[in-house]
Amino acid sequence: MLKAKVLYKDKSNKQLIVGYELKGHVGYAASGKDIVCAGISTAAHMTLLSLDRLGIEYDSNISIGYNRVKLRSDTFLFTAQQPFHVLVNYLNELMKQYPNHVSIERLTESL
Repeated sequence: MLKAKVLYKDKSNKQLIVGYELKGHVGYAASGKDIVCAGISTAAHMTLLSLDRLGIEYDSNISIGYNRVKLRSDTFLFTAQQPFHVLVNYLNELMKQYPNHVSIERLTESL
């Protein structure tokens, strides 16, 4: 099962996403044939490309079965919301369709 953790922060009376962690393997099909895993990998890669194109600085740790991304500062916090929300909305849809393979946990950053 792929376990997603989405990190939120309270800012200006809003819950804003500051990062995420994707951990594990979906296990929907054999390695190389898992369309759910391929979709999540593509969405995560597109999120990073979007952050890069927007000039948003982040720290990341990426390896097989693991993807962690966190904004370096609040400077582009509001700008980063669109790419982050696209990823989270996609993960939520996959969780509905494949509840035995994808889970999402919401975490709040303590200040």
